[in-house]
Amino acid sequence: MKKITLSIMATSLLTLSLQADEASLQKQIDELTAIVEKVETKSLSDKIKFSPELNLRVDKFDYKNNGITPNTSYGSSSKSVSRGELISGNEGYTKNYDPQLSVRLRLNMLTDITDNVKFTGRIAVTHNSQNDQRICILSKDITAASSVAETALDIDKAYLDYAVNKNLIFSAGILPTSGGMSSSLIEDTPRKSVFPSLMFDMTSYGVAASANVGGDNWLRAIVAKAFTKNAEQFYYQCNRETIHNMDVAGLFFETKLPIAEDNTFYVGIDKLGNIKAQPYLGSSASPESAMAHAHSMGSILNYGTGLEVRSIAGGNFDAFAHLAFSKPSGNGQTVNYTAYSNDTYANGAMIDGNGNAFHMGGRYKVVSLNNAKFGLEYNQGNKYWFSGTQGSEDVYNKLATRGNAVEAYYTQPWNRYISSRLGFLQVTEDYTGSGWHFGEPAKKDAVQRNLYFMINAYF
Repeated sequence: MKKITLSIMATSLLTLSLQADEASLQKQIDELTAIVEKVETKSLSDKIKFSPELNLRVDKFDYKNNGITPNTSYGSSSKSVSRGELISGNEGYTKNYDPQLSVRLRLNMLTDITDNVKFTGRIAVTHNSQNDQRICILSKDITAASSVAETALDIDKAYLDYAVNKNLIFSAGILPTSGGMSSSLIEDTPRKSVFPSLMFDMTSYGVAASANVGGDNWLRAIVAKAFTKNAEQFYYQCNRETIHNMDVAGLFFETKLPIAEDNTFYVGIDKLGNIKAQPYLGSSASPESAMAHAHSMGSILNYGTGLEVRSIAGGNFDAFAHLAFSKPSGNGQTVNYTAYSNDTYANGAMIDGNGNAFHMGGRYKVVSLNNAKFGLEYNQGNKYWFSGTQGSEDVYNKLATRGNAVEAYYTQPWNRYISSRLGFLQVTEDYTGSGWHFGEPAKKDAVQRNLYFMINAYF
């Protein structure tokens, strides 16, 4: 298109040059160039729809560890612990952090390539102030153990949807596997993931399929490789163990129950295979050393069910409940990072116990307060609970907790584009190793609290 337009310009200008002086000719060149640029810009915007999101956030975090009961299953000293919890003796400690400021800009992209092929993408840029006080519960030191980039760039999504017909859709690329049911309620956004968040919530790349098997019944399948998002996006990273190319295979059935106008019920199963171990080790171990010892340790089978009911009680109340189980299967491979730290951070084989967890909550819309929403969520996981949540959009990865977490929030819309949220999160740790899949968990008595305020803008 550009070449054709420029050819027309050249022909027109040749004619004009016979009738105009140099100054007049340059003016007409500028005018025609501006027209071409406008046409090309409109052509691009017609093909790709761009929509930015801006999140401004401040967090005030504190952490109190009342002590860990040493686990002597591994190691030879009474100081031996498991799953990354660093202690000296068995005393507790308290940490209070300065307010953490962060800015996140997302650019969503959507285009219809053909009548049945669509592209979806999202790029995220995150800037945070916590480069000298990295929030980490694995160490008593309040200062970051290693440098953290203030600004991080990541590709959240980049995939193609191919609709064979209205009942069968295939997706391929960096898939929408984070921000699913029911974490989308607190974010006040549509569901983004084919998974329920309690069972799987992290970035993956591969192939997924959704098939309508009659009425409101859908069968969803996925085969992919999972990885955590750019660690530099998270100022709270210590239970977000980096998993490189973990295998993922899942099958979920969704339907609508005859109990309310708007609801989703699901049952499903997913298998996380070829799970490696590369926990956060601070400055005592280089990434190269950690990767060299990132051996596959086995697989974990997750299965569960859940229900989300929306727009009940006069259309103003949403509620949900999810239940999930995890069953590990180790291959005998062990990991020992003692050589890379002054104390025992993490060691042992795949966890050897069945896990379970539930997540429930609701939110109520107050129409008289300009549709303000008040929400409350609670989740609990047992000693051996594990799910693929390391790449979740939730900063604190609360659904990985071996213990319980409660979060209360108030969301206030200001107009159709901008809203604010004030919230409080408290996580009680009953066992070590939340979000990790190896080693024997030790008994722990610790509480982390976070008071936060954010402003969201969607355009």
